[in-house]
Amino acid sequence: MAGIVWGSSIMTRISERQSLTREEKFVALVRLYLELRLPFDTAVDAAEADLFARSEERRERHHTAVWDEP
Repeated sequence: MAGIVWGSSIMTRISERQSLTREEKFVALVRLYLELRLPFDTAVDAAEADLFARSEERRERHHTAVWDEP
């Protein structure tokens, strides 16, 4: 499944194999929240919280995987 990144009114498909940088993910999330009509400061805070939560989930999965190995 391909993701979509918005840039100046042109949407570009990104294959699953391509990876966005943390900054690109942040900007995409802020833009999404702004399109949902959240105030700018709230959109920035929500994007930061979402990225932090995702990194914590990955860290937890990695930590659990390491401890589950025999």
